[in-house]
Amino acid sequence: MRTVHKTYQDPQRAYPVGICSQCGRDLYPGSPCWRLCGQSLCGDCLLPWLMDELAAFRVRWEEARQ
Repeated sequence: MRTVHKTYQDPQRAYPVGICSQCGRDLYPGSPCWRLCGQSLCGDCLLPWLMDELAAFRVRWEEARQ
């Protein structure tokens, strides 16, 4: 009978599967990322990107109540 040893992939040896469109950081399999408007964003770039996109809708509280 032949023994087959299973090999587990080391996450430190993983190849990047993409890059963040904002900062250029490598995106690895299993890492959280978001695809918005044709861009791939890492977790660090998501909030600043969203705030820039929603800046046109920003109002002051007094203006919003009217």
